Amino acid sequence: MRISALPVLLSTGCALSLSACTFTMSLTTHSFGRADLERTVEHVLQQEGELEIVAVECPNSLQIKAHALTRCMLQKGDGSIIGATVVVTEAAGKRGRIDVAVDAEQPD
Repeated sequence: MRISALPVLLSTGCALSLSACTFTMSLTTHSFGRADLERTVEHVLQQEGELEIVAVECPNSLQIKAHALTRCMLQKGDGSIIGATVVVTEAAGKRGRIDVAVDAEQPD
């Protein structure tokens, strides 16, 4: 599953349009903060509706730089954990577009 997130004002939350989310960072930072990244990944995945995600943990912030990436762990509604890769697909100063790719689930 691949989900794109477009650049929203984090201070006012994240407005989605077709599973897209826009970020604007503070003037001093050019990265998606860890907590904001976790909330946004969770929100985007919930809007997509294919997975029931109850928690997202991203161990690092994500630099707003094309091709920068980080891994996040997703806790699903059934308690299982699955990984996701978050990649910056576009970067323009303090704004960036991310793509979330959820790992394929292994059959039981």
